[in-house]
Amino acid sequence: MKISTNEAHETQYITEFHKFPKTEPSWLEEIRTQAMERFQLLGFPRNRRGNEFWKYTDVSALLTKNFEHEPANSAAVGSIPNGLSVINLNGAKGHLKDIAKLYLAKFAPFQKDPFISLNTALFQDAVLIHAAEGIKIKNPVKIHLHSNDGKVTHPRVLVIAEDGSKIDISLSHYGHSSGDYFANVVSEVIVGKNASVSLFRAQREKPDSFHIANTFVSVSENGRFDYFSLDNGGGVARHNVNISLSGQNASCNLSGVYVTRNTQHVDNHTLIHHLDSNTTSDQLFKGILLDSSRAVFVGQVEVSPGCKKVETHQTNKTLLLSPSAEINTQPVLDIATDDIQASHGNAVGQVDRDSIFYLMTRGLDFASAQKILMEGFLLEILKSVQNESLLLESTESINRTIDEL
Repeated sequence: MKISTNEAHETQYITEFHKFPKTEPSWLEEIRTQAMERFQLLGFPRNRRGNEFWKYTDVSALLTKNFEHEPANSAAVGSIPNGLSVINLNGAKGHLKDIAKLYLAKFAPFQKDPFISLNTALFQDAVLIHAAEGIKIKNPVKIHLHSNDGKVTHPRVLVIAEDGSKIDISLSHYGHSSGDYFANVVSEVIVGKNASVSLFRAQREKPDSFHIANTFVSVSENGRFDYFSLDNGGGVARHNVNISLSGQNASCNLSGVYVTRNTQHVDNHTLIHHLDSNTTSDQLFKGILLDSSRAVFVGQVEVSPGCKKVETHQTNKTLLLSPSAEINTQPVLDIATDDIQASHGNAVGQVDRDSIFYLMTRGLDFASAQKILMEGFLLEILKSVQNESLLLESTESINRTIDEL
């Protein structure tokens, strides 16, 4: 099918789509074609008025860029134990190839989101992480995804944790240059029955870059998903996290830290679907904003009709260290049943002056006292990180972020 558009900044992506060699399996070619058709119809979100999903995040600067396409640069760090597969999709064979066909693009709906449809149409390879049934992986799988000046990449990550397995993943995003580039990321995570997945996501893109990420997670009966994110980069960064708790006793714990400076804009949108009874979810996000930076946090929870004994809690706290900094924070609870426990809270303020004064009376200068209080404010969020290696990596990342302020 011939696909065309009148928008010059979208034509570059469609032109790239037509360059794809016809060597892929027919099922993947069909998915790509459908996704590009949707991208043509949807287009980028140009107007924010009347578009609640993009109300607080302006991507108009992205639409003026003509980036050169390149394959996503990814690397797995460390040894791979038995029972765990970490490969590129193009190298999948036999059972893994069948698994990729079964799950790829099944949980990240490209029909409604232009960035997901663009990624689905144009990703040139995907990272496939598969934990076999009953396998407990002790050390985290570390994946690095990096970008280059003037380029656009569409990294794709597919994680499958079979029933009874346990896996921890560290996913890092960063740039090699100081110029502008565009990283358009999609991740799909499938947590089987009685399985556990922990995901640490670090976004350290360069100050002039664009980073749009979508993460979709499906958690089965008695499964657990733990998530921690650190946003400390990007000129315009947006991350959508969509969790489906689709089995009895499924649970998730989402936590995140965002630190912005200069004119950075960081946006975190979360959506947790409680689709079965006895499911639980917790969210805790904290941020520090400096200079004329902006941040957005929208936390949405949906509880389906008929779901009983559901428990969900959500908190967002932000420190504004400049009169020009701005935070838009919004809790959304959509609950269609009575037998639940639910809470939400938002707080915006400054570093406590009395605490700073106390530390200064103990010999610290103002800057050192403020950094100690900021570290304490952010490090509290790590109580939920269970894996020792991920806890160490998270702690070091937060401390390094504070030291750079």
